[in-house]
Amino acid sequence: MTGIRFIKPEELKKNYIAYPNTVAVVSAFDREHRPNFMSVVWQSQLSMDPLLHGVSISPKRYTHSLIMDSKRFSVAFYAFEALDIYVLGGRLSGRDYDKVATAGLDVNQGRVLDVPLLNGFYAALECDLDRIVTTGDHDLFIGRVRGIHLDQQVFAQDGITPLGARPTLYLGANRFVTIDRSTLHAKTLEDLKITV
Repeated sequence: MTGIRFIKPEELKKNYIAYPNTVAVVSAFDREHRPNFMSVVWQSQLSMDPLLHGVSISPKRYTHSLIMDSKRFSVAFYAFEALDIYVLGGRLSGRDYDKVATAGLDVNQGRVLDVPLLNGFYAALECDLDRIVTTGDHDLFIGRVRGIHLDQQVFAQDGITPLGARPTLYLGANRFVTIDRSTLHAKTLEDLKITV
């Protein structure tokens, strides 16, 4: 394989191989009911029935302890134009800063669960903690989705509309990108002339 370099896992200093990934904001209340949030890249829908969403968080992170205490959290998605929330959420710790006040964000409470929802998202999930799976140096918090908030201007029945929000993708090393709407294509097996 010309041009392909092989390295051993222990030689990898930062793992950006699977990037870009969609960035999300995970929020939880502390014991005094103060909201905190952090940016996460390692997050994913895990199941449709039941509806489960997972976020992978290091035990070193302040939000990790808040989810452990409260057993619930929210996951929200913001358009590329709201990039500052992701930078702030990923670079400041709630142990040292009131990130909500620093960013001048408004916070609402979830409709189903006692979780903070920071204004401006195009989609948000309210999650009860279903279980925790330790995956090396991170814990995968698996949340059972109890409530879903969708911006009606962004979502159609089949997902994000072409003219809706531009999702924020993380490339690693403090670099972000979004999609180019001109690259949107729907393709099926029929288009490839493959019959099953």
